[in-house]
Amino acid sequence: MKRYSITKYICAIFLFAGTIGVIVTKAFLFTSPRIFYAVFFVSLLTLTVLLFKKRINFIKNILILTIPTEIALLLVNNFTHKLHWIFDVMTGIWLLLLVFTIIRRYHQNHKKDVLMFKTPKKYTLIALAFLIIVMSVHFSFGFYHLGKAAYVDERLWTYSNEKRIEKYWNNILEMDWKHTRPSDKPGVTLAFISGPSLIFTTPSDFKDTIMDKQAFENMLFAMRLPILIFSTIFLLLFYHILSTLLNPKISLLATVFIGLSPILLGVSRIINPDALSWIFIPLTLLSYLAYLETKNIRWTYATGFLLGLGLLTKYITNLLFPFFFILLFTYPFFAIYSKEQLRDFLHKSLSHLGIVALISLVTFYIFYPGTWVKMDRLLLGTIWSQPFEPIWQIFVIFIFTIILDYFFNKSSIILWIAFELQKIKKFFVILIPLIFLTTILATIYFTFSSTQSINFEHILFSPKTSINWGGDTTIPQAFVTSFYPLIFGISPFALLGVFFALIFLFKKDMGKYSTSNNIVWHLLLFIIIFYAGSLFSTTIPTARYQIILYPLIFIVSGYGWYYFYKVIQKHTKKFSFYFIIITILFFSIYTLFTVKPFYFSYNSPLLPNTQLINPKDMGDGNYEIAQYLNTLPDAKNLNIWSDKRGVCTFFVGNCVSVIRKADFIKNGPNYDYFVISKGREARTVDLSRAYSQMREDYPVRLDLLYTNNPKPIYELNPGNRSVNYIKVIPSENIDVWRGE
Repeated sequence: MKRYSITKYICAIFLFAGTIGVIVTKAFLFTSPRIFYAVFFVSLLTLTVLLFKKRINFIKNILILTIPTEIALLLVNNFTHKLHWIFDVMTGIWLLLLVFTIIRRYHQNHKKDVLMFKTPKKYTLIALAFLIIVMSVHFSFGFYHLGKAAYVDERLWTYSNEKRIEKYWNNILEMDWKHTRPSDKPGVTLAFISGPSLIFTTPSDFKDTIMDKQAFENMLFAMRLPILIFSTIFLLLFYHILSTLLNPKISLLATVFIGLSPILLGVSRIINPDALSWIFIPLTLLSYLAYLETKNIRWTYATGFLLGLGLLTKYITNLLFPFFFILLFTYPFFAIYSKEQLRDFLHKSLSHLGIVALISLVTFYIFYPGTWVKMDRLLLGTIWSQPFEPIWQIFVIFIFTIILDYFFNKSSIILWIAFELQKIKKFFVILIPLIFLTTILATIYFTFSSTQSINFEHILFSPKTSINWGGDTTIPQAFVTSFYPLIFGISPFALLGVFFALIFLFKKDMGKYSTSNNIVWHLLLFIIIFYAGSLFSTTIPTARYQIILYPLIFIVSGYGWYYFYKVIQKHTKKFSFYFIIITILFFSIYTLFTVKPFYFSYNSPLLPNTQLINPKDMGDGNYEIAQYLNTLPDAKNLNIWSDKRGVCTFFVGNCVSVIRKADFIKNGPNYDYFVISKGREARTVDLSRAYSQMREDYPVRLDLLYTNNPKPIYELNPGNRSVNYIKVIPSENIDVWRGE
């Protein structure tokens, strides 16, 4: 036994010495480290075999004995990437073993907790029938003209020079782990879900020219179909988690709203991380709320896994980390805790939250091969990501303080803060729905106001540059504008349900514990924090940027409609819940039918016809306009200028979308038709006027296409809104060269 102990320590020392030798020679002296490679791998192999033969705490011993080696590798790899990628992989394996050891111990310490998922209270035949109808409608409407559209930014993921999805899988097949980073989003889940379509199609075939339009449509169809299938299936998971948290009737109402939302269906047809972020991020939040409500540790595991998938999809998922910490203080608002009970809740919740974070990072690491060889990408996907960029140092200090307080001070600091907040909890409980209701009413007022104190369309045209702390758009105006795409991007029925929910939140005794009150209040809190965070980063969330909020507002609406039903039922027992759900189902299907296939161009009928929630469209109508142009005589020889590049994608003739003088003249002046749209009006007018002012010899006045109102020969209005136009204008109807 003594010889065994001496031998393993000698191996550990030689392993560390070999590591230092490799680091010094490779990273600093730039000489061959062969001898140190030999020392490193022989020592590692000997130590592994020695420990494995004993089979006593093998993983624990290997972790402890290699700590000095791993610390050295972690420190060096943080400053230089000159070491062989195998050292990054070995460091990653060591960290995985450490995390799995922690999770295993955590699981053993919580064996007394309920280990089975709480099944929904009622998976009745009626509920299943409605779910099947919703899923069928969602899929069938989404399937309609699935390949017959050209959406903004899709080309980056499919057939452009970047060909992100194709390149991701090619790099995996070539074991080029370093370049398996689809984008900064990072969009790994999108590559995983849409990627299998590469078996049937090759998007890069259309990188330079699109000669075969039908083959191009087939490619888009193949790449979009897995995303649509995925969104359809995950409607079941929404219902399952909601049924764990809320009354099954609320869950069913919410799922109907979610599954039949034109905005959510529209984004589910686009090859973009947003097509998945509206699934993973809300489900992660709901899953963590399910843990807090049921104390079931499997919800902890589910939350960590879903959080990891969210991080792999889009960096906005990082917002959940600070929100989960906020939940530690706000979740007890809806119950009465003694100081010891509060301490116990906080201490356990912190340990559970730590496991959630570890599982999410492990998920991120396993499914993102780029992190295997460049571990700093783990930081780029989390605390160094765009949402955390302004505050990551503060957040790290906060986390470090929490850890020290947890291990060395029995969470006394956190307990003091939580206990003090308990004294004023009624203020916060009323404040959140009050802010929500007030802002919705303000948004509606400014929408219909003749003074137009807030020009929503102007602000949303430039969501990343509109906020000026001392200029045109104030922070209160920006905050109100954030609600604009949300309340007018849902149906009148859904908005009415939100009003019902807010009314019932005020009427019900908020000091008395209620699961539904608690859940809905926290969903409202998340929406407000999301908007505040967006404004802090000087970005106003458009419908696409805030796509993750739509499922949450639909849950709030489902809650409102359920309690409306309960109030009516008190007065007449004959009133059926299914009358409400069938009515909502009917009008939701009718709405999808009226806007198909331009689902993402949906605007609530309550919104004035002169306004849009998506002034910068995602490309709806491109295909239809191109198909019209293709029917014109001698279409292959026509010369078209379009402000929408997507039209050129499907047009069989010559088509350009340039604005600069040199490029425009190169392809003209013999343009036969101009294609203009509401979505590109502001950009084209501003650029055209700017070029005209900068250069006196600039003869092109494209702004006249929009301001002189030339007569079109064809017009399309996606979403059935006249203001949302795409027009085809014959060149003889407007002279953009002389300005006449």
